[in-house]
Amino acid sequence: MSELKNHIAHFWAFNNSSVENAKSTLYYLVFMFYLLLIVVSTSDAMILIPSSTVKLPVLGVPLPLWEFYLIVPLLVIMLHFNLLYNLIQHSKKVHCYQQIENDPDGLTVFPLVVNFVLANKKTPNGLFLKFVMWTLVFAFPPVLLCFIQWQFSAYHSASMTTWHFFSIILDALVLMFTWHKIFTPTLRNEESNEENESSEEQTDKGAKVTKARLGQLRMIFKAMKVSWWSVAFVGFAFFNLVILLIFKNTDGHSVKRLMPHLNVSNQVLIKAEPSDQIIQRFIALGKSKEEAYCEYARGIDLSKRDLRFCNFSGAYLVNVNLTKADLRGADFSSADLHGGNLTEAKIEEANFHYPKMHYVTLAKVNWRKATHKGADLRNAILKELDWSKLKLENYNFEGATFEKVNLENADLQRLPFTGAIFKDCFLKGVKLNKAELYGVTFSENNSMDGANLTEVQLQGSNLNGVSLNGVDLSKATLEGVVWQQDTVQGVNLRNANLQGALLEIPSFTGNFLAGISIKGLEARATEGQGNYYYGIDSISTGSLRKLEQKFQKYNTNGHLDIHIKSIKEIVEERVIAAKKRMDKTDTTTVREYFGTSNGDAFIKARQQAACQNVYVAEGILSQNPFNTQKENEQKRQELVDYLRNNCPLIYEKIVKRGVVKVN
Repeated sequence: MSELKNHIAHFWAFNNSSVENAKSTLYYLVFMFYLLLIVVSTSDAMILIPSSTVKLPVLGVPLPLWEFYLIVPLLVIMLHFNLLYNLIQHSKKVHCYQQIENDPDGLTVFPLVVNFVLANKKTPNGLFLKFVMWTLVFAFPPVLLCFIQWQFSAYHSASMTTWHFFSIILDALVLMFTWHKIFTPTLRNEESNEENESSEEQTDKGAKVTKARLGQLRMIFKAMKVSWWSVAFVGFAFFNLVILLIFKNTDGHSVKRLMPHLNVSNQVLIKAEPSDQIIQRFIALGKSKEEAYCEYARGIDLSKRDLRFCNFSGAYLVNVNLTKADLRGADFSSADLHGGNLTEAKIEEANFHYPKMHYVTLAKVNWRKATHKGADLRNAILKELDWSKLKLENYNFEGATFEKVNLENADLQRLPFTGAIFKDCFLKGVKLNKAELYGVTFSENNSMDGANLTEVQLQGSNLNGVSLNGVDLSKATLEGVVWQQDTVQGVNLRNANLQGALLEIPSFTGNFLAGISIKGLEARATEGQGNYYYGIDSISTGSLRKLEQKFQKYNTNGHLDIHIKSIKEIVEERVIAAKKRMDKTDTTTVREYFGTSNGDAFIKARQQAACQNVYVAEGILSQNPFNTQKENEQKRQELVDYLRNNCPLIYEKIVKRGVVKVN
């Protein structure tokens, strides 16, 4: 009778434990798959923005993303430990039940995978059931933790990746010290018996005690041999951590393919959208929804972030803050960075192919080390940049502000600069052939000696703050310009249009003025010397229509109108003054201003100008002011010989720089 009661007690203990563990396992799987769903649904855009939130599926409750990925590893470990501990206790009941019940077919076993694995080890489906149990109970949590670490390592945070690494170690320890006990539930009793026997036989000698303990450890590690598989997960996590640390402490090229990087291409990345009222107001004013976003959308703050090799191609990053961010190797092709701030950002090897960068602040960045083409920098603020010798193709600089930018010998041919402002810029030797500089303002301390400005459009521009010695302005349109400088010499103005311009240059010498149009030109100060001219056109009436049309077309972009309003008003004042000058018919003072046309004096003045600095010399040597190529080559060689004999330092610099080839 007692045996029957004992049998029934074991049976009910076994089945009740099976029911509870079935529920526990179900809850565990549901919650683990729930966490997996959240992790999988976490996009790169969410990881990019630390202030973003993750919404719990079904519940719809938002949680802070950063805090979520700090806490979720602990939840996984707690769930995993709870399940394993319950299975250890359950396995003891299975073992006891198996000893009193002879059921090789498992007909009386509660239908639970764990029961069939533990109680019927030789069933036909035993290997499959073991695999299912190993996958769901053993491998699922560490795999999930490894996936979390791998996914979030794209944030390039050493601290977060290290935390995830330690959480994987903790879960691996849980597995190593619990998994084997599920399959060997009598291990603890056997160890206790062996310990008792060892303690009875031991003497005062420490050697026997040590031997007993070593034997005990040997048995434990032998039983743990299956759970050593958890080391593989630790190895993966350690590898991922090492790769990230190498990435953080190097330029990242050697390991960039061994770790994930954020991919947010063609996504809208803003912190807060403008309100519906603002959008409706813009639409009522005839403006677009995009203009409302550019004006009032709150950009995300990515300052000082490590965003190397991230893919931002086609992304909408209006008003983004990228100050001091590490953007090396990032891809911004076709991205919209309207109103962004890239001050002191690291952009080496970044890709800027045809980005939209209206109103961007680009200061103290190494643009020349980036891959760039066709950047739309309208109304951008460009400060302390070194663009010397760069060739910029398909750029747009309309309304841009250049401050302390080095454009020495840069190739800016045919680019639009309407309404641009230059201050403290170094533009010596720059190539601006056929460029559009309508209404440009050179405010102060700009140097453009030796530049090539053939066929350039300078209508309504202010040239007061730029040095233009040795410049080639042949066929240039200078209608309505204001040109007030202390000295202008060695300039080629052949066939240039100076209608309605204002010149106030006390020292105007060595300039070639053949075929210039001077209707409405107002010239002040002293008489020029050493200038050479003929065929001056004082009859043809000029027109500032192109300038007016250009500004009208430029202002069709509604959100740009506010920014250049003051510039537009200044240019309009220049246009009005130029039209008044064009209405005048007296050009006597203008002819007197040029002085007597004398070829010998002209050549001498050019030689003296070329000896001032290497940029003026290179500019004059590059000019072709005379009618025939033979005459130009002859005069050029004469100037080279003069420099070699009279200005050897200038000549040596010309040879060394190689900008102009000399014999």
